[in-house]
Amino acid sequence: MERYHECDAHGGQPKDGCGLHSHGARATQTRAEHIYAVKSAQALKGRTMKSRVVGVVAMVAVSMTNVTHAAAVALDSTTINFSFSGSPNTIAGSWDAGGLDVGSATVDSYLVEFIGFTSNFGPPQSVTFVSTYLGSSVGLHFCNPLSIACVTEPTPGASQMVTENNAPVDGAWTFLNRLLLGKSDTKLSGNGGASFSSGGPSATLSGQVQITAYGQAQAVPEPSTFALLTAGLLAIGFARRARTPA
Repeated sequence: MERYHECDAHGGQPKDGCGLHSHGARATQTRAEHIYAVKSAQALKGRTMKSRVVGVVAMVAVSMTNVTHAAAVALDSTTINFSFSGSPNTIAGSWDAGGLDVGSATVDSYLVEFIGFTSNFGPPQSVTFVSTYLGSSVGLHFCNPLSIACVTEPTPGASQMVTENNAPVDGAWTFLNRLLLGKSDTKLSGNGGASFSSGGPSATLSGQVQITAYGQAQAVPEPSTFALLTAGLLAIGFARRARTPA
């Protein structure tokens, strides 16, 4: 303080360097404040960029999740053609079908629809298709009145969604899975039969059953998802470059 007053007493002119110390201290403080302000601005910019990157990545993740958990879609369909004949009450014959090509998709369910039939003996009481693979036989049954062992009624337009958990106890789920192409147990033909409520002269029965496989197709992100992903990568690159010292 004495040194300061001494400088002041000489008209503010420095004497023996008395004023140099105060000016140097103020300059040092100014530089320190400037450096702190610059670092604070850089830190804020970094946090802002990080928040933007996190936001973009989150949007991409949500978009990818929506793609992965998309609703089940129809993967492929085929038609079982059958032709039976004989003397009622029971007649027999064969069936054949085109395979279901679902690629790498996972099948969750099958829509089974009895399209229609042609008969010279009236409507059948039951219709059965049998699939045999390595000695294991399973059936796809239609009956009227409907029972727990049958998928639906042998009536034109009758349909039922079959899943692994609600398949009839006699193997409808396994039968339908054997229609899938590219599997070791693929079976596209077999034997079958039908029955009528009463006997009589020789009867014929032919018709079609449509099978549609539903499930999750292989996830393919939409263009908007790719755009978000690209934006996220660019933002990350920009943020890293901005943090790199010049």
